[in-house]
Amino acid sequence: ASETSRSDPGPLFGGERSHSFIGRSATGEPYRWDPCSTIHYQIDPGRVGDRIVDDVEEAVRRTSEASGLRFRVDGVVRTSVGELLDEGSFVREVAGEGLYWSPILIAFRSRTAMRELGVGGALGVAIPVTSRFDAEQFVSGAIVINASAHLEEGFDRAPSFGTVVQHELGHAVGLGHILDPFQLMSPMPVVVDWGSGDRA
Repeated sequence: ASETSRSDPGPLFGGERSHSFIGRSATGEPYRWDPCSTIHYQIDPGRVGDRIVDDVEEAVRRTSEASGLRFRVDGVVRTSVGELLDEGSFVREVAGEGLYWSPILIAFRSRTAMRELGVGGALGVAIPVTSRFDAEQFVSGAIVINASAHLEEGFDRAPSFGTVVQHELGHAVGLGHILDPFQLMSPMPVVVDWGSGDRA
């Protein structure tokens, strides 16, 4: 998710040109979710505890408001991120209803677990998943936040649990990194909400 797609503009600090996408189609359209569908997600607070749910829901609200995408929480769960990624399926079966794409999993894990995922030094990582039937459309994914990073809760300063979740949600909906600290999609942002480039 840190790679800038070809033909994305370079940073113009604080401006609308400061954005990038994870990838683009052959016709130049950014990879994206179906805008007519609701994006389902689940929260696994891990050792951080259920108090973090408010930060996740606020980050989702901000992402929805800025993008126009609709989200719906499917509850708080306890699951294995490693098993989910190892299986690589991201499909679930609902009894009597058929197969569905798994909700995005937003999980909080220890630094040790982050190392096992290959991202030991990261505050968070997003893994958006595309369909084998359409490699340019997101259908599911996972977001893992470093619960050992001693971040503050809320959105008062960056980085915090809230701003890191919001940043990773940006990746999950298709935004790449941009080297402009006035955008939340910067690897080291100084802002606590979407900048003008993020929104553009």
